[in-house]
Amino acid sequence: MRNVLGGRIRLMVSGGAPLSIEVKNYLTVIFSAPILEAYGMTEAAGVLTCTSYWDRQGGHVGGTLSCNKMQLRDVPELGLSTDDQIPAGEVFIKGNSVFKGYFKNP
Repeated sequence: MRNVLGGRIRLMVSGGAPLSIEVKNYLTVIFSAPILEAYGMTEAAGVLTCTSYWDRQGGHVGGTLSCNKMQLRDVPELGLSTDDQIPAGEVFIKGNSVFKGYFKNP
């Protein structure tokens, strides 16, 4: 499969959500390259978190990139609390990669 894609694959990135460990391991073997897992959004120039090159565990999207700060905050009107057994809330981000507003809509 690596040769079908040109033979020069050094790594691959999966974005949006963590892959299951089985899928990540399967893809690592198929492409003969490490699979990085990332999470992001358009407002943050695409990426907020990413696993490290040497992290082969899977099941998570890594830590916050050094150019960003990220915080989970309570949303009482939706019943979401960071103090719950499984913390829930709204993700707040700040950093150089986060844009200031939408085009013609600050």
